[in-house]
This record gives sequence, structure tokens and C-alpha cells, in this order.
Amino acid sequence: MRFQTDKKSLLSLLSKVLSVVEKQHIISILSNLRFDLQGDNLEISATDMDIHIVASMNVIGNVDGSLAIAAHTLFDIIKRLPDNNDIMFEQKNNSVVIDTQNTKCSLACFPSNEFPTFSNKSDNTYDECVFYLNSKIVSEILKGIKYAISIEAVRYYLNGVFINFSQDQSMLHFTATDGHRLASIQTKYSLHSGSNIEGAIIPHKTIGELIKILDSIDEEILFRISGNRIIVETEKIKILSKLIDGKFPNYEQSIPRHNKKIIEINNKKLKDAIFLVSTVSTDKAKTVNFQINKNQMKLSSASMANGGASAEQDLELEYSNITESMEISFNSKYVLDTLSAMNAKDSIRILFNSKETAVLIQEVKSNLATHLVMPIVSNNN
Repeated sequence: MRFQTDKKSLLSLLSKVLSVVEKQHIISILSNLRFDLQGDNLEISATDMDIHIVASMNVIGNVDGSLAIAAHTLFDIIKRLPDNNDIMFEQKNNSVVIDTQNTKCSLACFPSNEFPTFSNKSDNTYDECVFYLNSKIVSEILKGIKYAISIEAVRYYLNGVFINFSQDQSMLHFTATDGHRLASIQTKYSLHSGSNIEGAIIPHKTIGELIKILDSIDEEILFRISGNRIIVETEKIKILSKLIDGKFPNYEQSIPRHNKKIIEINNKKLKDAIFLVSTVSTDKAKTVNFQINKNQMKLSSASMANGGASAEQDLELEYSNITESMEISFNSKYVLDTLSAMNAKDSIRILFNSKETAVLIQEVKSNLATHLVMPIVSNNN
């Protein structure tokens, strides 16, 4: 194998696949990247056996070939090479020589046939669902709900994002929950074939890889779901991932439909106030109390363990239909995570029912996203 490219392009491609690779994998070949050169097309593959990514780029190819090379060592070398220099990449027996104008490095390489292969062919055992979405839209949706993904191993079926179609097949829903909060965003999509899947749970790690890759491009991307795997294809990158084998709970039943008490307030003002007030709290939940009146809301927090420290702040509401004063308490982190996932400049709408039931948080300008947060219920109630 022999090809020439520039540092910026190669480093960019490596950064898109590197995080899949574990530095010290029990299967040693999986700590490597696979390079495949055919003509002027270079493909770099990475896998941890759950996620497989193949990214391609144009180079000046001289000699076709295929090999595997230590992923993190290669990345560190390329990152530290002088900028604005062309790189000559050449295989010599069991080594790869990386040569620039003033620098030469040599790394061991391994036969590529030891590296797992990537296949994007359909599995005819299962029905396949194929649809298209814009990369920017998917990235924004995933960034807007990833905070609600559970990290508990016991309820493993919550360790990802659930995607499913609406009953009339007009919308695609992305949902995550950890049992304390829930985030669900819907969007229109372009269906190519099949829509009879009940849904699919995309693992947390795969969600992170998708955000990183899709956030830097703007194009229509292909989704293919079949059996226990999902394939996402962009013009230059293919991602294959296993799906979580489990049943996602019926989240629609968790979303309250009778929250009639409504307030509206600027997102940033509320978030800043929660940050300030929760600073004095020392309990695990950093509890913040909301006292809501007709046109005003008071946030407060206190801590006996912190020398009796306390803090409170009054906020003017942009809208309220609440006629009688009500109080409700929250884990401040849960509310802050929710607010941070929404547009900071916009106003939000909070819908209550009682101090013991879940509240809905939505953007005033859009009803495509639904966020749910459970309050802290006192044991004295």
C-alpha cells in the first residue's frame, strides 16, 4: 500500500472513527484500524464488535493494498506532525512508514484479514425498514434528548434512544428516558420502503458516534433497520450498530394529558436562577423548590448541613393561568439538563397538574418536542 494525502484530511477522517476503538481490547486486532486502498479511494474501518464504522476519503493512490495499524498510536503521530505538510503513507513488509518533509515514523502493521469485515447487505431473515432524514435534523434531535438516556445496567433497555413511527406513519419519534425524566422529539421523514417495525433501541455509544459524525455534515442520510441492527449511511461514512435487544416501555402512557396549570418563562432566566439557588444545597438531588403564584414564581433552596445556608430568587412569568398558589420541588440537575437541551433564547411552557405528578416542559414556539420531569415527593405527603 502506498498513498499521499494531507494532514488535515487524514486527521479529520481518523477522528471520526477513533472513539470506537478501545486502547486495550481483549481481542488485540480491535485496537487497530483497517486501511483499504483501491485506486484513489481510501477506506478506514474501526469496530468494537457492537459498532462498526467505515469512513472514506480521496487520496493520491500509488499502490493498492489493505492492512491494520494501531489506532491511537497512529492518531497521536498524525496529530503531532507539522501542519500544511503532505504525508506519504507506505507499507514496507510488516511496517508502515509515515513520511513528511522533515519527519519520518515507522509503525508495525498487521494482516487485514484478521480484522472483522463490514457488510451493509440486507439480512433477508427480517423485514427491513428504510428511510431518509437530514443529518442536521438528526443531530439536533439526538443532542436534544441524549441527556435522558439511562446509564443503569439493570434496566438495559433504557440505555439508548428508542425510535418508532407514529400510528399514521407520518412522523418519526425519537425518545429517551431514565425513569426520572423523559425526552421525546418527532420529525417528518422520507420513507423508502417498509414501515412495519415496532421500533428500535439505538445504544448510547452509537448515539454519541452519530452526533459526532452527523453534526459536521449537511446531507440526506439513509437509515436501514433490519433485525437486531441499524445501518446509517452518509456520502462518505457508513455506521453499522447492534440494537439493544429489549422492549422499550410504552412511553406514551407516561406523558400526562391533563396538565392544565400552565406558566411560560424565558429559558435562560429560569436556568440561571436554578443554577444560583441550587448552589447552597448539599443534598444529593440539590433540591429546588418552586412556589408559583399568579404572575410570579419564587425559587428557593436551603441546607441545614451547610450552616443553614439558603437562597431564593423571584422571577416574573410571561404567562400564567394559575389562580391559586402551588408549590413543587425538583432535582435541580434534572430540570437543568432539560432546559440545557432546549433553545436558551426561547420561552418555555411548563404544564403542571399537582406537586406529586410529572410536569411537561415544551418550547412555546414548537410542539414537536416533549420533555417530562418527575418532581420530588416528600415522604410526609
